[in-house]
Amino acid sequence: MPSLKHYPDKPWERGPKDIPSLDNGQNICQQKTDGWRCELLKSRGIYAISRHNKPLDLEPHIREQVDLLLEEVPDRSQFDGEWLSRREATNKKAKPRLVLFDTIRLKKRWNLLLPYQERLAQLEEIFARAIDKHGADAFTSVMLPETALDGEFLSFYEAQKVLPHSEGVVIKRKNSTLVGDRNKSVKNANWAKVRYRAASSGSMTMDHLR
Repeated sequence: MPSLKHYPDKPWERGPKDIPSLDNGQNICQQKTDGWRCELLKSRGIYAISRHNKPLDLEPHIREQVDLLLEEVPDRSQFDGEWLSRREATNKKAKPRLVLFDTIRLKKRWNLLLPYQERLAQLEEIFARAIDKHGADAFTSVMLPETALDGEFLSFYEAQKVLPHSEGVVIKRKNSTLVGDRNKSVKNANWAKVRYRAASSGSMTMDHLR
């Protein structure tokens, strides 16, 4: 199994009071799913790896959908995402799924200096081609993140509180690049996460940030 070439960037912790100022047309606000960070590597095969460089055993139906999605993606590609599985808040209330939100490397080229909006567009194009070929029903458990409309970041965040598979939102600057550390995950100054809970069981709230 290959090792990670780029460890995933991490967002800074922010509070709900910061959301309005971040809803300024320069950012993308996405659902923060309550799962495990998952990197997909295609290198003479397709591998799912944690942010700690450990193999992840995806459910068979998710693995089948990943294989379909990436069958026409060239080797030496890397994607960032979140795998929803094995957590109390999701296992008993929501079906396992894999949410992909970033394209780290594609066609043997690193995307570290490419703006996030363009990296996301690449991923959207991959999904569009796969759906064109196999149909939308082929990707019921592998998907892109839910995204808020401009001007609706705060209401989108509030809506997350009733969803068992969400713990808040991640807000990324559209032109943000990747830090690109090859040895460990580091925080990206242009990424912020706003959580309404800090534990998958919901037992720890984020009131101290309110």
